Formats: sequence, C-alpha cells, structure tokens
Amino acid sequence: MKFGKRVSLIALTALLLATAVVPALAASEVNLEIKNKTETTVNLVLSGPTDLKLTITRLTTNVRVEPGLYTYRYVACGLTNTGTFTVGSGGGTLTLKKCEKGLYGTIVVDNRTGSTFTLTLTGPKRYVLTIKPGDNKLTLLAGRYQYSARACGETVSGAKAVKSGSKSPDWIWRCD
Repeated sequence: MKFGKRVSLIALTALLLATAVVPALAASEVNLEIKNKTETTVNLVLSGPTDLKLTITRLTTNVRVEPGLYTYRYVACGLTNTGTFTVGSGGGTLTLKKCEKGLYGTIVVDNRTGSTFTLTLTGPKRYVLTIKPGDNKLTLLAGRYQYSARACGETVSGAKAVKSGSKSPDWIWRCD
C-alpha cells in the first residue's frame, strides 16, 4: 500500500472513531432528579464527575449528569446542608430535606427599591442576605431579629420577628 493511501486510511479511521466516540460520551449522561422539599429557593452546588451550580426554584428539577459519586452543598432553613450521594448508570435522585416547622418561619421580603441590597439580621442566628428586586422568600430560624440594611442611599435598622412554623407578613422595602 502506498504511503499516501495509508495516511488517508489512518485519517479516515481517526475521523470515524472521533465521530463515534463523541456521541458515546454524551450518551453516558443520565437523569438526576432534584426534589426540593425546603419550600424555598435553594442555590445548590454539586461536585463530582459533572460540576454544577444550580438555583432550584421548583419542587422537582431534572438535570443531566455523568454517573458517579457527588458531594452537595446548599443553604436552607438557615442551615448549611452538605453530604454525598451516588448517581448510578440508571440515574438518581437528590432530595433537599424539608425545614422543621417548629424551629423555622418563612418571610417574604418584597424589594421594590429597584436595586439589590444587603440585609443583615442578628438574633437567634446571624444572616447576611442578598435581597434582589422582587419577592425573596426566606426560611429563617424563628425569633426576634435586629436588622440593618443599606437601601435607597441610606442605612435603615430596626427589629423584626419571624414566627415559628408559619409565614410572617410580607416585609416591603421601597424608596420613598
């Protein structure tokens, strides 16, 4: 066989293998179902064969990942939750656990300022929260908090209670 034909044959073989391997690699991804039982929006970080940062807003979210061992991290109910889980070749499920109603309460911070601001709460637990424009549903450790925020060009402070096991009245922020 001549040198030119050999090179052409090798190149053609390499091209065929490359086009066959890429779909095979993509086909190795499986479905991961994430069940959000926290009753709040969660920023979830997954580390493993597929690294992801997700904002989970729905009760059930499906993503495609490679099978393998994963670690997860998210904040909900005022607590940082971490752990490990395995996604098998048939897929997997990660359940973000429900907040304990006796210890936590929910509050909606309605930001009508038109800008993101930082809200610091000091009480049974200390929170430093980024409040984006619109409704921000928060699940916090119940109790009385001192708050401080810089919004609308001024610093505002005061006190606010978060009731256990229930939704507190909406907290509306706006520039007058």
